[in-house]
Amino acid sequence: PLATELSPPKERGFVVSVANSFWTVGLIANGIWAWVVFEWLEISWRVFVMICTLPSVIGGILIWWLVPESPRHLALQGQYDRAARNANKIALDLGYRGALIQDTEIEHQFTDAGRRPSQIMISAIPPTFKEKLREESEKIKRVLEKDLRKP
Repeated sequence: PLATELSPPKERGFVVSVANSFWTVGLIANGIWAWVVFEWLEISWRVFVMICTLPSVIGGILIWWLVPESPRHLALQGQYDRAARNANKIALDLGYRGALIQDTEIEHQFTDAGRRPSQIMISAIPPTFKEKLREESEKIKRVLEKDLRKP
């Protein structure tokens, strides 16, 4: 999701495809490491688990350290100043040289014309889990009650 959110629209498909291709690369690397550890080096499976875990640990640390928090996530949490700072940092890193976004603009976009989320009227309250379950079970009962042999 972060690759989708942070990539420019013209390049979004390519960026997401490249990001998703790393699943395939990881699976192939996993097979190669298994072959090397078990066949060539004849080492314990514990070493194999450590080798396979290491890229995820390093990647997690690098992401935590280098990748800014999602501006959209921050705005949804009501942290409009941090959302503006992160959005501007990302924009500048991507080469944008126009006017930077202000926290008031983000607040306006994420609070329905500037109103606080608590002031927004909810037109249709979604059904609870029990209500939804009851509706679906009624649909199933109606289908099962029909005599399918009759036209």
